[in-house]
Amino acid sequence: MQEVTVADDEQVQATQPDGTRRRRHLAWFGGAGVLAVAAIGYVGACYHYKDTIAGGTTVAGRSIGGMTMEQASRQVSGLPGPGAQQQATVTADGQKFAFEPSSAWKPDVARTLDGVTGFSLSPTRLIHHISGDGGAVTPRYTVDEAALARLVKSSAGTSIKGAPTQGKVKFMNGEVVVVKGAPGKSVDEKAVAKDVAEHWPGTTAYTTKLVDKQADATQDAVTAFAAGDAKKAMSEPLQVKANGETVTMKPSDVSEVISSDTDAHGKPSIKVDADALLAHVLERSTDMQNDIATDAKVVWKDGKPSVQPGKAGQQIDASKVQSVVAAALTGNHVANLPMKPMQPQVTEKDINVSSLPTTSMAHFESKLPGGAENAARTHNIETALATLNGMVVRPGEQFSLLRALGYSLTKEKGYVEAGTLQGGIHVDGMGGGVSQVSTVLYNTAFFAGVQLDEHTPHDVYIDRYPMGREATLWNPGVDNTWTNDTGHLILIKAGTSGNKVVMDFYGTRQYDVSTKTGPKTDVVQPKQRTVKDVKGCENSVGNGTPGFQVDVWRTLKKGSNVVRTDKIHTKYQPDDIITCVGSS
Repeated sequence: MQEVTVADDEQVQATQPDGTRRRRHLAWFGGAGVLAVAAIGYVGACYHYKDTIAGGTTVAGRSIGGMTMEQASRQVSGLPGPGAQQQATVTADGQKFAFEPSSAWKPDVARTLDGVTGFSLSPTRLIHHISGDGGAVTPRYTVDEAALARLVKSSAGTSIKGAPTQGKVKFMNGEVVVVKGAPGKSVDEKAVAKDVAEHWPGTTAYTTKLVDKQADATQDAVTAFAAGDAKKAMSEPLQVKANGETVTMKPSDVSEVISSDTDAHGKPSIKVDADALLAHVLERSTDMQNDIATDAKVVWKDGKPSVQPGKAGQQIDASKVQSVVAAALTGNHVANLPMKPMQPQVTEKDINVSSLPTTSMAHFESKLPGGAENAARTHNIETALATLNGMVVRPGEQFSLLRALGYSLTKEKGYVEAGTLQGGIHVDGMGGGVSQVSTVLYNTAFFAGVQLDEHTPHDVYIDRYPMGREATLWNPGVDNTWTNDTGHLILIKAGTSGNKVVMDFYGTRQYDVSTKTGPKTDVVQPKQRTVKDVKGCENSVGNGTPGFQVDVWRTLKKGSNVVRTDKIHTKYQPDDIITCVGSS
């Protein structure tokens, strides 16, 4: 049959050389041309998507779809360890203790993201890019068994009866106090750590034996440390210098931020709580942190957007605080904290004003208290909102409200003193009122469905805010952070409208968001309280406010599928009826 067909074709072609034969060649070339164009288009599409991750791709419930590898790396590096917030229970000869192992696991970014970008001719990957259905990527981790062993040892040491008493030095109110050590029984922390590393989180209950254990440091070593470095550390004030500023810490202040630690060879040394020390000095000298980087942002003139450039800055290198301060305490008591360069997170090249998002993902409003008595407060709120207006958050980037506002709220930045709530006491403070901006930002992020990272509610409930859904702010140490996990840029618009604070996130919404607030529980009535010698203390007006606890749930849905439900628990203290004595 095949030969006959060929012969017939040849005969036809021979008798009609300028007719059918030409049409067949044209058809063949035309078909080949179409295929070639299709192939080129396919390859071009694959190349177009090579540097971005397919939409809808998630890692451990966090969206990385639409991100570049750099953006996704930031997102993955912040993943909690496996079994986060779960406890491992260890039973040793009838005694039990529990600890949370997950912090010993760190995300392996390279292995987790291997293959999610790059040039590929895979039809499946191209379909995922086009459809936005990238699917779930399994996170990979590495475990630090030494860190895991320290967690085991610490928990066992406080829970096992008859555990060794660790000889150490305590620093209390500027004095050196020696705690004598003694041997005892505990677990082999390295063996337990190895067992947990191999089986967590599939296994949460572990069994081992108690073994004889010595204190980490001999009494002679502890005594020598107390008479030497520890005594020297408490012998005079510590001068902490950074960025041309100096804060002097009395020995009693220093004792609040240091402790003793023993290394693997049984040698005691000074351990510095870097976060606590920085909190102390920055609260007393905002100028130590007045030269931070600022991000590029969008500004509008006559309704037209343009880019306001960012600028580089510097900040204290927190990684050097331990070594620098420990050396100063055993030396000349002058700690020169080194600064390190700080670059803007967002630069001009990150913002294309011709393609800014125009769809609001979330909108939130909060009523401003009126009256002349709140004028200073309103001024501070408007100052902070002007700073936030036009800021952009790149995909995979964490937004920090403290960083966005430049950490310190100073007169030079336009802030004034207004009412604040500090430890349940109403006092004036620089930048008072900005916590309302923090609350509005938190709620806008909440309803935008982005990843909520850190927030701190007020000590007492303020009824103009949503119950269990509000956030304060304080420099240093109390921040409000969230991560843009949408895969697209987010533009913040913020300001006032009439007597309201208003805020919008413009971008691409990933989830539908719903929320539910539970009832008040564990209600505690306010009491009369006298506060002595607190500068700026204000007497309470009214009968105080009860304290209580409340739960709020946020549910994220994609279509009809529930992606995640977050539970936020808040405990409010009673707003006591304060009488100020001896304050000015």
